[in-house]
Formats: sequence, structure tokens, C-alpha cells
Amino acid sequence: MAKKLGFSRYSLLLICVLLSLLAWFALKVSKSYVQSYSFSISFTNIPKNKHLVFQSDTNITISFEDKGLYLLPLEFKRKKLVIDYESITTTEQKKRNYVVINKKQLSNYINTHDAFPRKAQISNTEGITLQFEQN
Repeated sequence: MAKKLGFSRYSLLLICVLLSLLAWFALKVSKSYVQSYSFSISFTNIPKNKHLVFQSDTNITISFEDKGLYLLPLEFKRKKLVIDYESITTTEQKKRNYVVINKKQLSNYINTHDAFPRKAQISNTEGITLQFEQN
């Protein structure tokens, strides 16, 4: 039959192997997984009159729970978390030179500002302490 369609046996075997690999990949990415990644942290949009002199954590570990299809882009994404200081801090925190950004603020920021999978949990910190000097 393969000869009638113009395929050799090896071509037909290769097509079958490729189709089975594609089916296997589709099954794998449809399962739910929990995966942890370490991200380096940097802050942007710090007010001009403040100078960052101390940051308690420069790395953070985040665990994601989602389908493999949504976790796959994280495997190729640069592991740097750029946090906008103006949008993560409260008005009270902006007035101070010593700021603690708690775990809840970090989780909310990650879930609303970055293209991360849905269920993100920060595992290695209770918060990030920032200390500023006035210019």
C-alpha cells in the first residue's frame, strides 16, 4: 500500500514516529505540574530623590502550578523579575526610607504585572527590605 501512495517503508515509518512524538508531546503539556524557578530581582521607577543603598534579597524562588503548556515558556524566559517600585508600594511606603515589601505585595504584583502562569507561590522569602538614602 505504501508503494501505491508513493511512500517508501522508511518514509511511512518516519511519519508514524513523528505523529507519535507529537501525540506524546500534546499529552505531556496538557498535564498539571508544579515547577520552581529562581529569579533575580531588580527595581525600576525609584523616585529621583531616593537612592537604593540596601536590598535584602536579590533572588527570589517562585513556584508555579499550571498546565505544562503554560509553564513551557518559563523554561526559555530570562529569569529576571523587574519590579516597578511605584506600582508595588503603597502611599505610606513611598514616604519612608526603609521599606518592607511583603510576600502578599510580591504575589499580587507577579500575578497582575507579569505574563506568569496562574498559581504563583513565593517560597524563599517573607518579603524584601529596601533601604534608601535621600538625595
